[in-house]
Amino acid sequence: MKKKHFLLSLMAGAILTGCSSNEDFTDGEKILDKETTNYLRVNIAQGGALTRAAFDNGEEFERKINSLFFVFYNVNGSPIATQEIGANDINWNNSGKNDWTHNGEDGNISDTRSLVIPVNLAAGSTVPSKMMVFANYISKSQSGDNLSVISSSKRSDYKDANGYFTMNNSVYFEGGTKKMEVPVTIDDFKPKADDATKSAGITVHLERLAAKVTVNDHTTAPITKALESGTTTGKKYFLRFVPVAWGLNALEKETYLVKNFSSNSYSEIDNNLTDWNDWNDDTNKRCYWGRSVSYTPDATKYPRVSDDLDEMTAALDYVSYNDITAKSGKGAAFTDDATTTDKIENVLYCMENTVPSTISNAEYKNSAITSAIIAGYYRVFESNDAATANGDNYLKNGEFPATFYIYGQGSEIYIGDAEIMAKLATGQNVIKKKKGTGAPESLSTADYAKVFELVHPSKDIRGNLKVGESYITLQVKSGAITLDDGYSLVYLDNTGTYQNYDTGKRKNANISIYQQVGRAEKFYNGQSYYAVLIKHLNGTTTDVAGADGEITKTFNTGYYGVLRNHSYTININKIEGIGVGINDPEHKIVLPTENVGYNVTTTLNILSWNVVAEQDVDLDKPIQ
Repeated sequence: MKKKHFLLSLMAGAILTGCSSNEDFTDGEKILDKETTNYLRVNIAQGGALTRAAFDNGEEFERKINSLFFVFYNVNGSPIATQEIGANDINWNNSGKNDWTHNGEDGNISDTRSLVIPVNLAAGSTVPSKMMVFANYISKSQSGDNLSVISSSKRSDYKDANGYFTMNNSVYFEGGTKKMEVPVTIDDFKPKADDATKSAGITVHLERLAAKVTVNDHTTAPITKALESGTTTGKKYFLRFVPVAWGLNALEKETYLVKNFSSNSYSEIDNNLTDWNDWNDDTNKRCYWGRSVSYTPDATKYPRVSDDLDEMTAALDYVSYNDITAKSGKGAAFTDDATTTDKIENVLYCMENTVPSTISNAEYKNSAITSAIIAGYYRVFESNDAATANGDNYLKNGEFPATFYIYGQGSEIYIGDAEIMAKLATGQNVIKKKKGTGAPESLSTADYAKVFELVHPSKDIRGNLKVGESYITLQVKSGAITLDDGYSLVYLDNTGTYQNYDTGKRKNANISIYQQVGRAEKFYNGQSYYAVLIKHLNGTTTDVAGADGEITKTFNTGYYGVLRNHSYTININKIEGIGVGINDPEHKIVLPTENVGYNVTTTLNILSWNVVAEQDVDLDKPIQ
């Protein structure tokens, strides 16, 4: 049976071996007068610890190391030697020498390792004083940069070309000093491989670049909701939500090669992490916070609605409904298939996304914080018994569930385009018809489809108002419009009189119609989604008193986020109310900043791929 969550910390034993050398390092930082090869033992182990939590080693494919790249630096951080170890020398499957040892228990160390590898040093170079290890790396040239460059280097993936998870040195603070590269001394280098094998060696802790998210559907009771019909007095329809898949949204486009901080000052970072005392764990060589690429607030880089994506270069990537339900890398199932060993069906991975409190409390936070999107569709039934039974007698649009709309202050439901168009058309008096010199008349039901269309309000109609992707409104069609029986269109101009309508008056007419009828939320083929903003480990808030004395809770830095080498589990226990509708399943999802009237009850478990922290969350807001 596969384990579902874990953190990987890498501590390994590698001995650097190669050609023999008579050069013996005995004192200080020495400049070599000839080319030499010496040997170093490096201990690498997979694990991680947090005293207040349990651990989970995870799956073998998540831990597996296929390549190692060692980089050695002088005291100034300049690279002076490298060594590459390939899959044939790693022997992950415990065959031959240099075996991995797997402890088989969920604890601090999951796997340990020793290797024998040479360190070749050129004449004129100094004895190395620092070391970095890159596992399952992509670019040797990037990994071989100066340490000052490495600390801010970026990359666009968290796996190597063969699909193995990239890892490198854990970054944390010890005694107030940032630790990234591992120090090495003259005493660690040995003139013979056997001497290095017998030495204690040095220890390196590695962490993956990826964050891991799992979503489980734990709902047991039917998820049904009754809505009043907007066309038949007293009639009710009953909706039942069917989850299809889930995905991650608002994803970072890049990640730092190694964990990054806005400052190298421990006290400065600690002061910014209000009420979070255990964000750093030097005992276990770990830090539970870091800075993602988009960490610095920039309100111009975050959309409020999906329309904004047409006018900006967004800091993050967003997915569509179709992306999620296709389950092709951007979406996942709710249940794991325990018979597979090369993947976990209800898990997705992503690059870290962390935010300061200024973003956690900004009005655009829903599009700035990585979230889990639960995608599905509603079936519409004509009785609660039918909805509870969830049979095949739901309303259909061909082979698909019926498209419906929710409109009005009472949130009435309208089934299909014809019902909502009739409702909106009768609610406007901007467009009418007349025959000859007769008085303006209201359009007939047969006229509606000839004159109007149901579309998302464009910017030239809605102005600067932000309108979510799921909303549509009534608009006059483009082009010439011909009515039966000799009628022609007239429209109400800004003087309050009806004038003959032509296409040049379409924009003004549509603005007036939108102002009169507003918008309806569309559920194309019943499609809908719910969203959960993913919480990190600092579950504290701060009370802030407003000018009117009202207390507002603000989320402290670390409240939200997904961090590298951490795992987050969301159990969906209950969903109440109506989700966000879908107008076009190809459009990118940007979580609306307004309340949309649904509640999701979840249990959120957070673990650091060895560090587990649980949070019980009842979502009493549409998006949290």
